[in-house]
Amino acid sequence: MEWAWLIPVFSFAAAPLIVVFGRVMPGRGSVLAILAITAGFGLFWWVFAGFLGAGAGTENCEISHYTETLTCHYEMAWFNAGLAGEASSVLLTWGFIVDPLTVAMLGLVTFVALMVQ
Repeated sequence: MEWAWLIPVFSFAAAPLIVVFGRVMPGRGSVLAILAITAGFGLFWWVFAGFLGAGAGTENCEISHYTETLTCHYEMAWFNAGLAGEASSVLLTWGFIVDPLTVAMLGLVTFVALMVQ
């Protein structure tokens, strides 16, 4: 599930490639768009299977007090300004949450995008 952030990255990476190489490719780059969405849809199934197999004891996962559903939190360090461990240092992180709504929307959006392509 920690790879869920890669699903939109495939499309973001394909967009400039289509702009640059689209004219010389057969189908004007449509193959790249279809491959990017297909890769995202395939990765959705990986995330979906991981979410179904996860439980409250899974690392980074817990039962939410508000929704009473399984919620998984993932956070990664992005940038550290200053000396690590110092009181004046600043650590910027980014993260995401995987819950039932997130998984459903990942599946719905990638499936519809694949059908539109």
